[in-house]
Amino acid sequence: MFNLLISGNDESFRGEPWTLERGRVFEHTEANVAAPFRELDQQQLEQLCRFPALIAYEKGVGLNARIARLVRVRLRDNEVRVEYRFIPDLPAITPEQLENLVWELDIRKNELFRTHWALKAVDIFSELLAANVLSPDDYSKVPNDLRILQEVKQPGNQLKISPTVFRVPDQPVEPDLVSVMLPFKPEFNPVFQTIEAVGTGINLDVKNANQVWEESEIIQDIFSLIYRSAIVVCDFSGSNPNVFYEAGIAHTLGKPVVPLAQQKNDLPFDLQHHRAILYLNNEEGRRGMAEELLPRFETLIRRSR
Repeated sequence: MFNLLISGNDESFRGEPWTLERGRVFEHTEANVAAPFRELDQQQLEQLCRFPALIAYEKGVGLNARIARLVRVRLRDNEVRVEYRFIPDLPAITPEQLENLVWELDIRKNELFRTHWALKAVDIFSELLAANVLSPDDYSKVPNDLRILQEVKQPGNQLKISPTVFRVPDQPVEPDLVSVMLPFKPEFNPVFQTIEAVGTGINLDVKNANQVWEESEIIQDIFSLIYRSAIVVCDFSGSNPNVFYEAGIAHTLGKPVVPLAQQKNDLPFDLQHHRAILYLNNEEGRRGMAEELLPRFETLIRRSR
C-alpha cells in the first residue's frame, strides 16, 4: 500500500502541512482498499501513516514528485490536514518518470489532473526498483518501518522449475513476442485482432494458440508459446478456466501478465487487487482497450531491453 497525494498548486509540498477537502480523500481508490479507512478515525489515520507516501503534482505543474512519510493527519469540519516529511537522500521522480509508471502505480486515467489523496494497493518500492527509478542503494535508505519489500532480489535468488507435464522448449525467449490467452469463442476474434493491431503497430509479434501447431498436444504448444513470450496477455472474461490455468503457467515462469476482462468479477480472486484493463466487447470498448494496452506494452518492452 502507498498514499498518493496530488496537488495542482505549485506552492504545495514545500514542507508546510497540506490541507484538502475531506471529500477528495480516497478519490481514484478501489472501494475494497478504501473501506477499512472510510471513517478516518484516529486508529485508521495512524494506520495510514504507516504506509509510504508519493507526493506529486498535477500534470502541467511540471514539478518533481518525492517519497515521503505521513507524520500526522487531523480532521476539522470538512477539511483534512496532512503533515509529512520527505525521506532524505532519495532521488526525486520527474513528471516523465511518473507518467511512465502510471500503470504500475495504479494511477488512473485523468487522475493526474485532480487534486486528491488516493490509497493504492501497490508495493511502490518494488515498482520503483523494477523501473530503475530507485537503486538498491537508494532503497537501503528507506526507513525500515516503511519498507514493504522484505528483500531486494539478488542475482541467483531464483526458483528452479522442472515441469513434469510439459517439455521445456529448446527455443529462447523472443523479446518481441506477445502471447494472447483468451477463450476459444468467435466473439473473441475481434478482441484478438485489436490486441494484434496494437502490438504490430510497435513491431511486436502477437500470437495466440490457434496460430501455433508444433506439437501433438495443444497444451504443449500453449506452454511453449508462453515460455518463449516476453509478454502474456490473459483475457479472463467469463472466468474461463483454461485462461486461469494459462495465467498460472505464465506467473510461474515469471512472465509479465497483462490482465483483461469484460467485468471486474471475471478476474480470479487472487488477481483482483492487480490492475486490469476492463473493456466492453464492442467497437468503442475495444478502441478504449487498445488505448490502455499500448502504453503497457511500451513500458514492458522498454524494461525488458
